[in-house]
Amino acid sequence: MVEREPSWQGASESQAESRSGRKRLWRLLRRSPLGLTGAIILAAVFVMAVFAPLLAPHNPSLINILDRLKPPGTPGHPLGTDNLGQDILSRLIFGSRVSLTVGISAVALGGIVGVAAGLVAGYYGGWVDDVIMRIVDIWLAFPAILLAIAAMAVLGAGLLNLILVLGMLSWTGYARLVRGEVLSLREKEFIEAARATGARGWPVMTKHVLPNIIAPVIVVASFAVASTILTEAALEFLGLGLPPAVPTWGSMLATGREYLSSAWWLAAFPGIAIMITVLGINLLGDWLRDVLDPRLRGSL
Repeated sequence: MVEREPSWQGASESQAESRSGRKRLWRLLRRSPLGLTGAIILAAVFVMAVFAPLLAPHNPSLINILDRLKPPGTPGHPLGTDNLGQDILSRLIFGSRVSLTVGISAVALGGIVGVAAGLVAGYYGGWVDDVIMRIVDIWLAFPAILLAIAAMAVLGAGLLNLILVLGMLSWTGYARLVRGEVLSLREKEFIEAARATGARGWPVMTKHVLPNIIAPVIVVASFAVASTILTEAALEFLGLGLPPAVPTWGSMLATGREYLSSAWWLAAFPGIAIMITVLGINLLGDWLRDVLDPRLRGSL
């Protein structure tokens, strides 16, 4: 009679491995000043977005004409006020919610669609691959920002529409990346062994192929969050994102361009917020690329 390892023992070993993996990542992150800087910036923006009602000193939508265009350093308004007397700091804090929500949600949507399309195209090949890749080629033939402007003009302003449009703009990059990775893996011995056991189609793709290509997908997604935040800000700047009452960094920039000569802080502070957030995401993405790329892992 064969003695089996108790289930609780296997679970404890799995938890121990998970803890050791987290410790290793934290150790690698501490050894990378740029990666650590990016993680701190992203963590600060995330905390600011989650706890916005507690951190914001004022209601971001509160209009007070008597306090309009107050300069930075004004008592009660450390970053000044805008043309409607709204507190700049409060609107920046609440605007981080929109940027992170749109950036992460749109990338997740585009990633799911693109990874699924790339898996199917690379695994099955033939006419299936041709059809999916021709759709990708047609999609890439149109400038992304023009597609976004046209789609938002048709669908109208709204958070869900914004996420849907930006997500659908990004799926082609994942599809091409995943297809290329799958083409190099589908004839490997472990895939043939899985087929020999009777596994076919989607089970093989999700259980055997996907775990081996997830690392480059994570790296691409990390950079895509930054570019999505920039595109969202551009749409807001053009008045095609969310309703004007919703505080966003892009709409704050659009308002500030009319007061560049008399009230520079209206455009400067949201521009700095976008720059720092995108920089933090890119720094963390560079670190993830170095950690997940086996060719660069030995230098860490």
